[in-house]
Amino acid sequence: MPPSPSGLTGDPHFLTLDNVKYTFNGWGEFILLEILEIRFEIQVRLEPYKNSLGVLTQGTVFRGIVVAGNDIDKVQIELSEQNNVIILLNGLIYDFNPEDTIALNGLYLVTSDSTFNFIFDNGITIRLELSETHDSFFIVTAVPRSFGSKTRGLLGVMDGNEKNDFTLPNGTIASIDPDNDKEVYYEFGKLWANNENTTIFTYTNGLSYYSYNKSYVPLFLSDGINFTNESLKIIAEEKCGNNKQCLFDISTTGEISIGESTIKFDEEISIFKEELASKYNFSFSILLDCLNIFSFYLVASKASGLILTNKAKSVGYLVLAFVFKMFVL
Repeated sequence: MPPSPSGLTGDPHFLTLDNVKYTFNGWGEFILLEILEIRFEIQVRLEPYKNSLGVLTQGTVFRGIVVAGNDIDKVQIELSEQNNVIILLNGLIYDFNPEDTIALNGLYLVTSDSTFNFIFDNGITIRLELSETHDSFFIVTAVPRSFGSKTRGLLGVMDGNEKNDFTLPNGTIASIDPDNDKEVYYEFGKLWANNENTTIFTYTNGLSYYSYNKSYVPLFLSDGINFTNESLKIIAEEKCGNNKQCLFDISTTGEISIGESTIKFDEEISIFKEELASKYNFSFSILLDCLNIFSFYLVASKASGLILTNKAKSVGYLVLAFVFKMFVL
C-alpha cells in the first residue's frame, strides 16, 4: 500500500497518519512524530501569529521544525523574528540557495524559495511549505507502511485504527472527541510538549528553550467562532464557505491568508495522496518487471541445462527484496 500522508496547517489543524482531523492551538515545541525503533523524531515549534500591525494574536501557527534520527544528520528549519528562513544542519547555520539539493547523511534536502522537501533513506518524506505571506509554514509528511504501529506523537499511531491516535507519551489511549479542541489541548496536545532535556532544537542569537515555550490559554473552536470585525467576517465567509477551521483561523488571527492556508492544506493532502498512489503503482510495475526478468532467467537457465548456484539464486532474491522494500513498502 502507498505510504500514509499526514500533517498540520493554519491555527494549527492536524491530520494524523490514520486520517483523524483535530485542532491543537498550542504554544511551544512538541513531538510531531517519533519512531523509537530507529530513534527518528520530528519536533515542531508553534508560536502566536503576529498580524500585519505587529500584534500577537490568540492564534498560533507553525514556524519551526527539526528532524533527527539514527545515522541521520539533524536538520532544522525555522522562521526568524523578521520571517527569514533559517536552515541549521547539525546545529550550524547553513547559507542555502533556492533550487538547492543538499546531500546529507540519511537524507536529501531539496530547497526552493518557498518549499523544502526532506527525502529520507528510510522512506519517510516531509514537504514543508511557506504560507503566501511568508510568516508560517504548513507541513505534509508521508510514512511507509513498514513503520505501522511504530509511530507516536501528535500524528498518532499509524495502524489503521483511528481510536488509538490520541495515545499519550506513557502509552495510555485517551478517549477524546477530535472535534473538542479543548479536550485535545489539555488531555493530549500539551502532554506531547518538549522540555529542556528532551528538545532537539538548536537555539541561536541568545534565545533558549524558554524563549519559545510559554504558558497560555488559547481560544477554542469548540467555544464558537466570534468575529469582532463585521467586514472581516463577510470576507472570511466568502473565502471559507462552511469550512469551520478556515473561519476560526481568520477570526483568531485577523488574517485571511491563514484561513486560506487551511483550505490549501486540504488540497495539498489530496494532491500528495495522488502522487503517492502514482509512485506506488509505478514502483509496483518495477517490481513486476524484476519478477518477470528473474523468472525468465530461472526458466532459461533450466532450459539450457545451466545450473544456478544457491549463491546466484540468493543474489536474485535479495535484489527483489531490495526493490520491494525501497519502492513498494
